[in-house]
Amino acid sequence: INQEMREYNENLAKQRAEAKFKPIQATSKSKTYADKDIRREFFENFLKAEREKGTDITEILNQLAKLGKFDVKA
Repeated sequence: INQEMREYNENLAKQRAEAKFKPIQATSKSKTYADKDIRREFFENFLKAEREKGTDITEILNQLAKLGKFDVKA
């Protein structure tokens, strides 16, 4: 029995020596957190659309100041 155990251990050691570590190449399917401020993005798109229509930026800012949502002096 001891002889069989020694042979088994020797064979196992040979197999481990032959089978070297092979890393798995993995790809992540999850999306990394992207820092997006939705309000800022909306405001930028809104301003771009207004500029394309020909509306003056100061007019928009004055309207926002009247609503109390924006300080024109700042």
